[in-house]
Amino acid sequence: MASLDHPMAIVTVATRREASGCLAGFFTRSGIDPPRLTVYLPKRAPACALARKAAHVMVHVLGHRQHDLAACFADPAGDAAEDLPDPLDRVRWRPGPDGRTPRLVDVDAWIFGKVVS
Repeated sequence: MASLDHPMAIVTVATRREASGCLAGFFTRSGIDPPRLTVYLPKRAPACALARKAAHVMVHVLGHRQHDLAACFADPAGDAAEDLPDPLDRVRWRPGPDGRTPRLVDVDAWIFGKVVS
C-alpha cells in the first residue's frame, strides 16, 4: 500500500454568499498546455454543489503529517451532510487570490484555478 500512497487534498470553494470545503476523492494532472487539474469531489459534500456554482477552486495538497487537518474535512460514512459541522469553522483560513475562496493557512502547497467544467 505504501507504493500507492498519493497525497491527500482539500478543496475549498466560494460563491458571493457561501464557502465550503471537503476532502477530494481524487485529483490528478490532466493537461499540460494549458495546465489542467482534474479534481473529483464527493457528490454528497456541500462543497460539491457549491463548486458547480463557483468560478474558482482552491486545491490544498496536504503533507504526510496533516492527518488531523484531513480529518476535519472528511465525511464520516453514514452521517448526513446537513448534520456535520462546517469544517471551515474548525480551521484557520484567509481569502485566496480572488478575495473570496478560502485558502487554508496551515497548508503550504496549494493550487488556485478557474472551474472549467
